Amino acid sequence: MDKVKGLTPHRGILGYNSEIRRFRAYPAMLVVVVLIPLFYGGMFLWSFWNPTENIDHMKVALVNEDRPAAAQDGTPIDAGTQFVDKLVNTPSVDWERVSAQEAAKGVEDGTYFASLTVPADFSRSVATVATDHPVKAPLDVQYNDANGGTAGTILESVMQRVHATLSQTIGAQSADKLFVSLGTIHDRMGEAADGSNQLVDGAHQLDDGITQQLAPGVDELQSKVGTELAPGARQLADGVNDQLAPGAQELRDQVGGTLAPGVTELHDKVHGQLAPGVTELNSKVTGELAPGVRELHDKVHGQLAPGAQQLADGNRELQQKLGPVLDNPLAMQIPAVRDLVDGINQLADGSAQLNAGIQNDLADGVDRLDQGVNGDLVAGVRQLDQGVNGDLVDGVDRLDQGVNGQLVPGVDRLADGITGELQPGANRLADGIEGQLVPGIAKLRDGTTQLRDGSGRLLAGTTTLRDGITEGRDQVPVFTEQTAQANGDVVGSPVDLRENWLHKQMSYGEGVAPYFLPLALFIGGIFIWQALRPINRRHFAAPVSATKAVLHSFRPAMLLCVVQVAVLVGVLLAVSGLSVSALLPWLGVTLLAAFSFAAFQQAAAVVAGDAPGRFVSIVYLILNLATAGGTYPSATLPSPLKELGPLLPFYHVGAAMRETLTGGVGQGYWIAVGYLLLLTLGSLAVSVVAAAWRRVYTVGSLHPAIRIG
Repeated sequence: MDKVKGLTPHRGILGYNSEIRRFRAYPAMLVVVVLIPLFYGGMFLWSFWNPTENIDHMKVALVNEDRPAAAQDGTPIDAGTQFVDKLVNTPSVDWERVSAQEAAKGVEDGTYFASLTVPADFSRSVATVATDHPVKAPLDVQYNDANGGTAGTILESVMQRVHATLSQTIGAQSADKLFVSLGTIHDRMGEAADGSNQLVDGAHQLDDGITQQLAPGVDELQSKVGTELAPGARQLADGVNDQLAPGAQELRDQVGGTLAPGVTELHDKVHGQLAPGVTELNSKVTGELAPGVRELHDKVHGQLAPGAQQLADGNRELQQKLGPVLDNPLAMQIPAVRDLVDGINQLADGSAQLNAGIQNDLADGVDRLDQGVNGDLVAGVRQLDQGVNGDLVDGVDRLDQGVNGQLVPGVDRLADGITGELQPGANRLADGIEGQLVPGIAKLRDGTTQLRDGSGRLLAGTTTLRDGITEGRDQVPVFTEQTAQANGDVVGSPVDLRENWLHKQMSYGEGVAPYFLPLALFIGGIFIWQALRPINRRHFAAPVSATKAVLHSFRPAMLLCVVQVAVLVGVLLAVSGLSVSALLPWLGVTLLAAFSFAAFQQAAAVVAGDAPGRFVSIVYLILNLATAGGTYPSATLPSPLKELGPLLPFYHVGAAMRETLTGGVGQGYWIAVGYLLLLTLGSLAVSVVAAAWRRVYTVGSLHPAIRIG
C-alpha cells in the first residue's frame, strides 16, 4: 500500500512507480525511442532537402535531325546545330547527343528520363518568320512516366524554360530583321507617291456627281418650294387673318360680356341671399323647432302617457266591479243595465287601446321626431350652414376670382397673342419663303458650280500629298545593326519579370519540414507507447483516482517527448542548417505537438486497448497525412479532404511551423496552439473517463473466467 501511495508528488516528478524505471533493464529501448523521430524526420528531410541541386545528373537524350535551310535573302540558316551546341554548353540537365533510335530505346528502358529531338524542318520553319506564311519551329519531347512521375514533372519545367529561351532568341532575331527592313520601307515610300494619281480620277467622279445628281436635285427642290411650300405658307397666313384672329376676339367678347357678369351675379346671390337664408334656417331649427319638439317629447312622456295609463287602469277597475252585476241574471234582463255594462266594456277597451297607442305609437313617434329633429335635422342644418357659408361661399369666391381674375385676362392674352404675334409670324413666314428661301435655293444652285470648281483644287491637293509622302520617306528611321539588335532583344522579350518574396525559404527541405516533423513526432509517440504502458492495470485495484493513474503514465511520456524534440531539433539546427525565423515559438509548437500526439495515442489505447488503440492511431495518422497539404497546398486537395483538414492537428501544426520557420508568428500559429492545447487536455480527459470506467470489474473481465454453477 505504501508503494501505491508513492504516486503522491513528494516521491518525485515521475512518481515512485515511474515507467522510466523499467528502462534500467533495457537501456537500448530508451535510445531507440528517443532516436526514432530523428531517424524518421531526418532521413526524409535529408532526401528532400534540395533535390534541384542534382538535376544536372538526370540524363536526357538530345537528337539533332535538322537540315540547314536558306532565308528569303539567301542567307544560310543552321538553327538546329546552334541550338544543340548552346544546350550542351549551358547544361541544365545531363544532355547526351545520340541518334533517334538510341534515344527511343533509352527512354523506353530507363537509360534516359526523356528525349529532346530537333526535327528535320526546324531551320526551314525558322526561315519562315516575317514571311507571308510563317510556321512555328517544332521541338519534339518524349517523356516516360514509367521512369518516375516526378522526373517527368521536373523535366517538363526544364523543357518549358528551354522553349521560352529559344522562343525569345528567335523572336529577337526576327525583330532584328524587322527593324532592318525599315530601310526597305524607306525606299518603297517613294513609290507610294505614284498612287496619288488615282486621286485625280476620284476628283472627276466627284465633278460628275455634282453636275449629274446634286444640280438636278437643287432644281427639283426649287420647284417644290415654289409650287407647294410657298402657297401653303400663304394659305396658313390667310387662315390666321380670316378665321383664327376674329374667333379669338369673339371668345374675348363672350367671356368678358357674358360669363364674367354671370359669375359675379352668382357670387352676389350666394353672399346676399343663400348664405343668410341658410343661417336663418339654422337659427330657426336650433332655436325654435328643436326646443318645441323637445317640449312635446317631455309632455307626452311626462303627462299624456301617465294619464292614459291611469284612465286605462280606472276603466279596468270599474269593469272588474261589474262582476256581481254580470252574475245577477235578473239585473242583466234590464236593457239599461246591459247598455251600461256594454258601455263600460267599450270604455275599458277604448281606454286600453288609447293607452297602447299613446305608450307605443305616439311615444315612439315623439321619440323618433325628437331624435330626428334634435339629432339628424339639427346636425344636417348645421352642416348645410357650414357647407354654404364655408365651402360654397369659398368656391363661389374662387370661381369669381378664377373667371374675373384669370380667365378673362388669359383670354385677353390669347387674343392679343394671336393678333399680335401669331398673325404677324404667319405673315412673316409666308413673306420669308417667298422673299428669302426661294432666292436662297437659287444661291445653292450657284454653289454647286463653285463646288465643281473645287474638284480642280482637289487635284492640286493630290500633288501636294505626293510631295508629302516623299518628305515622309526621309523621316522613316534607318537602324544600324547594333540598334536593330538592341531593339530586337527588347521586342523578343519586352517584359522584365521582377520577383519578390515577403518570406523566402532557404531550401526545399525547409518547405517540407512542416509536413515531415509532425509525422516524425507522431511516429515517435507510437514508439513511446510501445515501450510504456498507457496505464498501469495495478492502479485499477489500488485506491488511486483515475486522474492520478492517467497522469502517472503520461508524465514519463512527456519526458520522452521532451528528449525526442530536443534531439531532433538539436541535430536539425546543428547538422542540416535548418533556418528558423522564430526559434522559441517553433520549439514551443513542436513540443506541444509531441505532447498532444502522445496524449491522443494514450487515450486511444486506454479506450480501445493496446493493439486496437495503435490501429486507431495509425488510421488517424493516415487521415492527417492525406489532409495536411504537406507537399502541395491544401487548396489543391479534393473537396472532402480539404474540408476535413482543419479538423485534424497536422493541418494546424503545419501552418504554425511554416509561420515560425519561414515567416513570423501570425494568426495560424495561435490557432494551432489553441487546437493542440484542446487536443491534449481533451485526450487526457478521455483517458481519465475511460480509466474510471475500466475500474468496474465484471465476471467476464476476470482472468481466468470464473464459472458459476
